[in-house]
Amino acid sequence: RLGQEMPAFNLPDLMQDNKPWTNESLKGEVYLLNVWGTWCPTCLVELGYLTKLREQGVKIIGLYYVQGYDADFDGPFDMQSLRSEVS
Repeated sequence: RLGQEMPAFNLPDLMQDNKPWTNESLKGEVYLLNVWGTWCPTCLVELGYLTKLREQGVKIIGLYYVQGYDADFDGPFDMQSLRSEVS
C-alpha cells in the first residue's frame, strides 16, 4: 500500500491492555504491517522470515486477526491464551 494513507484505527497492544495503537501514533514512521493469526498456516510459515527482518532492524507492527471462534484453541478467542503463546 505504498503511497496510500493508512485507514484510521484504534487497537489495543497485545501485551499491554492500557497501551492503544492508532494510525496517528505511527504517523511518520516506516514499518511493515503484518496481519496474522495463530490459526493461520501461512502466518506460521512466514514467522521465521519476519523474525530475520526484525533482527535486521525492520520495524514490524503485527495486527492479530481475531475470529469469533479460534480454531487453534478449539473454542472462543481468549486474549490470555494468545499472550502466552506468542511471548
